[in-house]
Amino acid sequence: MSPNDPQFGVLLVVHGTRDRRGVAEAERALTMIGERVAPRPVELGFIELAEPDIGSAVERLVQRGVRRLTVAPLMLLAADHVKQDIPRMIGAALSGSDIEAVYAQPLDTHPLVLETSARRLAEQVGGSELADALVLLVGRGSGDPEAIARFEEFARLRRLSTPAAEIRTCYLAAAHPRFEQAVEEAGLARQHRVVVQPHLLFQGRLMQQLEVDVAAAQSRDRSRKWLLCRHLGPDELIVDAVLARLAVAETSHGPCRT
Repeated sequence: MSPNDPQFGVLLVVHGTRDRRGVAEAERALTMIGERVAPRPVELGFIELAEPDIGSAVERLVQRGVRRLTVAPLMLLAADHVKQDIPRMIGAALSGSDIEAVYAQPLDTHPLVLETSARRLAEQVGGSELADALVLLVGRGSGDPEAIARFEEFARLRRLSTPAAEIRTCYLAAAHPRFEQAVEEAGLARQHRVVVQPHLLFQGRLMQQLEVDVAAAQSRDRSRKWLLCRHLGPDELIVDAVLARLAVAETSHGPCRT
């Protein structure tokens, strides 16, 4: 079979959210990627909080005649979900079958993700204003040291492409410094603009809370302007990055039988 064979299916895996906007964004990514890899079948599966779950998505692919499966996590970093939960769920879904599964890498520090992130910042502040901006690059957070190291590497690469601004990292959970601490310290910064940039792929509860928190920071601190960037979203560049990860998984690595 060639990678363009309809028997080569693609499963896009998303963390999941109860926010309908986040689900709609994931479904939009499914449509965009599906159009690019046609005639290959593509399905979307959520780890939690939304439907369809991974087992149901795999079942749909099997019903569509898939004999080999490429699993692509629509996630930014490789933490427990990528390393443990997804392989376990895929293994359970394919138990007893002879279908092979290949695993693509998460988006991580792919150049197109870096470019999308830089564009989101430019939407809020640019030119001479950038020199007077403190950027809080906000990660979801993880107890996995490797995932945190990769986020810090992403921030290092962003600094190289945005030399005029000061970029600090912080986390919403499970790692330090926490976002609340970063906001407090930003109140003592020399810059007159604080730009909160969420390193989040889709809309959800975390993005909603950031909207509330940034508005609250602005109401407390009238001495500077507080701005909130858009999350990455189902951007064309993100889709290109996912397709690049798929290509690497399918051409550089042999299939892994679950």
